[in-house]
Amino acid sequence: MMKRKKKFIGSIALAAVVALTLAACGSTSTGVKISGESLDINGVALRPDGEAAQIYENNGMKLLVPLEYNELVTVETKQTGRPGVLFSVSETASIEAAKTLDDEFDGAGWLFSIGTVSEQELHEALCSDMSGEEVFAKDADGKYYMYYHPTDVRLVRENNADMEADIQQWGILNEWAETVPDNFIEENAGLVPEKRGNNVIDIYLARIAYMDNINYTLSAADGDPVNGSGFDASPYLEPLTKDIIFEYADDAKTPEGEYIILNFPDDDTRFDFFVTDDEGCYIRQVWGDDNEALYRAVFEDGETAFETGNIVRQWYNALAASNTGEALDASGFTGEEFVGEWQDEVSQRAMMDIKKTDQTGVYDILIHWGSSYNSAMEWTMTATAGAQDEILAYTDGVKAEVTFPDDGNGEEQRDIIWDDGTGYFMFRDGYLTWYDEQETDAAERRFVKSE
Repeated sequence: MMKRKKKFIGSIALAAVVALTLAACGSTSTGVKISGESLDINGVALRPDGEAAQIYENNGMKLLVPLEYNELVTVETKQTGRPGVLFSVSETASIEAAKTLDDEFDGAGWLFSIGTVSEQELHEALCSDMSGEEVFAKDADGKYYMYYHPTDVRLVRENNADMEADIQQWGILNEWAETVPDNFIEENAGLVPEKRGNNVIDIYLARIAYMDNINYTLSAADGDPVNGSGFDASPYLEPLTKDIIFEYADDAKTPEGEYIILNFPDDDTRFDFFVTDDEGCYIRQVWGDDNEALYRAVFEDGETAFETGNIVRQWYNALAASNTGEALDASGFTGEEFVGEWQDEVSQRAMMDIKKTDQTGVYDILIHWGSSYNSAMEWTMTATAGAQDEILAYTDGVKAEVTFPDDGNGEEQRDIIWDDGTGYFMFRDGYLTWYDEQETDAAERRFVKSE
């Protein structure tokens, strides 16, 4: 009987060695930067800084592999295994070692894959653990681009000596792999960055946003819970799930102030969102027999997200109001304060006019942004205020480019760019901040009331 050779594949101990190798070799591939300005010559991308990369193409998309790494990896462009995969990259030496060992290990040497999913597929994925899966970009057609990577070490060699000799090379390849999503966006026109968290808080918020009939309640610490079934929480969920990271915090920093409870009774899990001004970034998870964990909400740039708790408090107020028919906001805010002219605080080029309609709490909005002497961008929408309510939400946004006759006579020309905008305006401290799913040019624009 032929004796089966032993397979040598990375373990937890090896993973630790690789981590140390990365730290030691960090400077080796620091200069490897693939620019969107690269020049394609016979399938090789030449970049401004003098580096070169092999171009791989699939379905109109490009993946660039630096030439210094191209001889070390195998790139597959055929869809195998996971649907929607465009590129799959593995270390060639590990593939060959697995073959020599007569080992049917499909993932030998796998570094990463790039693929696409639909919006619905992404929403379903966000509702559960996405270990090894990260969304990193979105295109104009609504497709989302995913970065898939292993959660264990896939290095394979025939013996320990080869394993130790090639650990440094494996570490450098993994370091390069981590730069691929940003480089992929640069090299493929039309992609915009799109990142979503997948922390336990993110998962539960995604379930409310994307799953039907999720059993949850909101309540003040000393109040009765209000069931959220059937309530449209999207204006509150979006600022809690876009560009915010929930990171672990020291339990010793748990605030003692007011908090709003987001409870999931079916799972014996709740989240306490603290609302104190300087502590509104903390969230406490409580589950099971008094197990606790503390999180801190920060923006992707590292700045503290202090308003997180206040957003949940507004959500609770709106939910309670929808159940009782009464306005619960104690700030004295009324919908009448929306009405009037507003100006973009930063550029001061965008003007917004909000007018009441015949329906209570419903407003017509026109935003005008002058582009040149004879053209402008205009957005129109009909928005509804919640019962409490510091939010104006809409689902019928229209963006149009308006061109005016040079001589001032005749009719203006209006070209519709999109007509399915959804978003909201949030009122806070005298400002109206605009959030829209479609918009990028005017993303998160702040408006102040004109004198």
